[in-house]
Amino acid sequence: MATLVILPMMATTLMAGLPVWAVLLVSVSFFACMSGRMIPGMAILTATANPQLRGTFMALNSAVQSAAMGSAAFVGGQIISRDANNLVQHYWVAALLGSVVSLMAVGVAGKLKLHGAQH
Repeated sequence: MATLVILPMMATTLMAGLPVWAVLLVSVSFFACMSGRMIPGMAILTATANPQLRGTFMALNSAVQSAAMGSAAFVGGQIISRDANNLVQHYWVAALLGSVVSLMAVGVAGKLKLHGAQH
């Protein structure tokens, strides 16, 4: 899902002038793919933690997620701007950055060692 979300993420930022049906299709695809990343992501995340420390691990993970969301909002605010005509500029750069980070997450997920798994 992390790789599948790249197409609707980029399309969301580049769909100026599309008909309403196309905007709805891109939006539905974006939200379905973005939400679909959470279940396997959380399954992998909880499987990496030692069961005795899972509560502490999940609390720390929650704090890191909150910090990452704040950082992402700040970075997005630095990238996206408006021109003299009040049109949004550089929105596609934020999607490109999100795509790169999604691909990096896939790479990191492939290297994780699940607790109790035989390697």
